[in-house]
Amino acid sequence: MERQVSGEEYRQMSISSRDIPKTKTIHIPIVWLVIVIVVGVACFLIGESYGKTHTPSLNTATSRSLQGRYGSKRGLRVFGTVSSVSATTITITNQRTGTNSTYNISSATKIRYNGQSVSYNDIQVGDLVIITKSSPGSMDASTINVNPRFGGVQPPAPSTN
Repeated sequence: MERQVSGEEYRQMSISSRDIPKTKTIHIPIVWLVIVIVVGVACFLIGESYGKTHTPSLNTATSRSLQGRYGSKRGLRVFGTVSSVSATTITITNQRTGTNSTYNISSATKIRYNGQSVSYNDIQVGDLVIITKSSPGSMDASTINVNPRFGGVQPPAPSTN
């Protein structure tokens, strides 16, 4: 037997059935999201692998633009701590490798401390120096910068009394 429904009951039933939220399938967007993540991770790993096995090759114009402030002297500059100094030679220790290298000082060698010219007598054992060699492979110092500034406050140069 069918139950008869009044107009008011029918209206209530139709309103309540419209209020029920319909479930949407979200499987397709999740699948795409997973695919995008997997492809992204794969591209990253391939790029990392490629970067480790290939060295960059720069053309001349690019390498000149990347030289920067000291880049044109690459291979000519050495950095280290003074282990001994005399009127004719200076020996420095490479802080990374611990090896000693001796460079020749001549009357043409310019020695600077904080931009001021000083003599070899002002160089102390333990000072940090940047030595610019006269040519690649040479052991002749053309300039010696004592305690070079890498930012921050620079101590005053020693007096040349």
